[in-house]
Amino acid sequence: MLNTLLVTAFALALTLFAALLASYPLARVKSRLSGIIINLTLIPTLTILVPLYITFVRMGIINTYIGLILVLTTFALPLSTFLISNFVREVPVDLEQA
Repeated sequence: MLNTLLVTAFALALTLFAALLASYPLARVKSRLSGIIINLTLIPTLTILVPLYITFVRMGIINTYIGLILVLTTFALPLSTFLISNFVREVPVDLEQA
């Protein structure tokens, strides 16, 4: 139970931190590139499973807490970024400036 709580807490904190940093500029900057990046986040994350495994083997973090936290963050980050950027886009700029 303690292992699950530890891994989940760190993965959640890392995912939220990275998703918030990525989502705000993607939602507020009006450009074609930001729309393309948001659409690229919807690419299925299973397509990066083999390269991710090879990278983790080379780094030597297989069967470690850090490896598990990074895997959970990697798979949660695209959806989190998409959801948070859509939320930020709906918040009026006037409310933000007030």
